[in-house]
Amino acid sequence: MWTDEVASAVWTCASGRSHCDVLVDPEADAHVREWLHEGPGASAAVEASLLDPLFADAPERAPFVLRVPKEEFPLLERLAERACEEALAGLDQPRCVCGFIFTRLPLMQLRTTLTQALAITVEQTRYYFRYFDPRVFHHLMRLLCPEQLAMLLHGIDRWGFFLWDGRFVVHDVRHPGSRGLMPSSRFRLPLRMWRLLAAVEHFNATVALLARHRKPCAPPETERLFSDVCEALGAGLAQPHDVAEFVLWKQKHATTPSALPEWPRLCEQVRAGVPLSELLPVPTL
Repeated sequence: MWTDEVASAVWTCASGRSHCDVLVDPEADAHVREWLHEGPGASAAVEASLLDPLFADAPERAPFVLRVPKEEFPLLERLAERACEEALAGLDQPRCVCGFIFTRLPLMQLRTTLTQALAITVEQTRYYFRYFDPRVFHHLMRLLCPEQLAMLLHGIDRWGFFLWDGRFVVHDVRHPGSRGLMPSSRFRLPLRMWRLLAAVEHFNATVALLARHRKPCAPPETERLFSDVCEALGAGLAQPHDVAEFVLWKQKHATTPSALPEWPRLCEQVRAGVPLSELLPVPTL
């Protein structure tokens, strides 16, 4: 029943459209196509693989869009259930069913938009960008301004995904100035923003580690926790268990370990491989 409600919410977002597009990443499950065809409705869905440069020699491994007709509700229900299960598995687990996309773009044009967004430019250098992973997309809504999101997701109206607490959220992609924006093939980011996005991987690893220690962090805590993770990285930490220890120390003591007089010495020992939890006066993990 709960899954029915989630799938119904997806279709509600698709109101006025004849389909819902679902972005699937075979890198998380090489047998996902077989899984799709085990259930009803797969033969009615149309697939379009992204032209991912990483998989030029193995296109079957590239992310693909599945256009699900509105009549195939059971297929969407299966996809929603799987996406939720993957989300609840934790932020350190790969996600196969990544996004529920609502757009009036023709399928091949949508594929072009999603493919172009895989590459962004930072100070004249092109980088591969896994923006579609829900563990990353969650942060894009907060870190990018509406204009930047509209450039990245050119022609897409709404994007839904599951948070790690199992909630389905939908982000409206506002297109200021309608269609006069720069297309995603020329999407650029300042170096400062790119470094923030690079911290997402550390955030996910930290949240997953804290969950294993029965110290869960809910999605509403994202902004505060992300700031703490960035502070830990700026203080010279790199390993998830050290970053998690830094974050918990700050929460417990209302100050950061880097404020300790002996922090430079502690940092040297951490770089030598000693866990931060073994060095602090009162460890938290």
